[in-house]
Amino acid sequence: MPVELKFDREGQFAIAKVRGELVISEIDALLARASVGLNAVKSIGTLWDLRECDFASFDRARQSELLKVRKKYPERSKMKLAAVVSDNLGFAIMRKYQSLAHVSGIADQSLSLITFDEVEARSWLLEDRLKGVDQN
Repeated sequence: MPVELKFDREGQFAIAKVRGELVISEIDALLARASVGLNAVKSIGTLWDLRECDFASFDRARQSELLKVRKKYPERSKMKLAAVVSDNLGFAIMRKYQSLAHVSGIADQSLSLITFDEVEARSWLLEDRLKGVDQN
C-alpha cells in the first residue's frame, strides 16, 4: 500500500492518502514522520484519504495492530482526524476502529470524523480555526 503524506498549507493540516491494502508498518512509519514534523504545530489535524484503501483485509487482528501503533504516538491523540471513505465497508470499519480507539483511551471520539465527503472533512478540520478557537 503506498501511503503519501503532504501538508495543506492553506488549510494548515496534513493529508495522508492510502492506496490499496492497509500495511501497518507503513502507517507506523508515516506516523513517525508526521510526529516529528507536525508536532511543532500542536493543533494540526490530519485528513486521512482512504477512498482507495482496500478494507477487505482489515480484520480484527489488523485493528489491534493499528491500535498498538497509535499508542506509540500519544501526542497525535489530541489532534483532529478526519477519515474520508468511499463505501459502507470502509465507513463501518473506520467507525469500529474509532470506537475501539476511544474505549482504549487512545483517542477522543469528538476529535474524529468519518465521512464520504472530502469537503465536509476539510471544513470540519478547519472549523475551530475559522471560529478563532485556540486549539493548543
